Amino acid sequence: HRGREPSPPVSFTYCRELNAATCFQVLSKNGHTASQAFNETVEDATQSLYPLIRQYDMDYMSNACSTTARRGALDWAPVYEKANLPIFEQLYESVRNDTDTRKSLGFNGCAT
Repeated sequence: HRGREPSPPVSFTYCRELNAATCFQVLSKNGHTASQAFNETVEDATQSLYPLIRQYDMDYMSNACSTTARRGALDWAPVYEKANLPIFEQLYESVRNDTDTRKSLGFNGCAT
């Protein structure tokens, strides 16, 4: 890794899916069918949103969103960041100091 910027921890990739799973739980709890909740969260993110972000960029995606979605993002971004920043910092530290590696090695081969 010398001379180049390190890659983000792989665990960060899973945070996107955890966010979708959390949204799924909230929708289900509020009377949406499993199919609706899945389509509005996991499917929308993995089959539409993430590929478009990769193909274009976040500026393009932001400008392509509805006014309601953009306004919601602006209103909720500080709340989301305040709630999640400590979690991401803890996650990064656990990868940096090899806590995650030790857990994975200890878990390797265990029946799940």
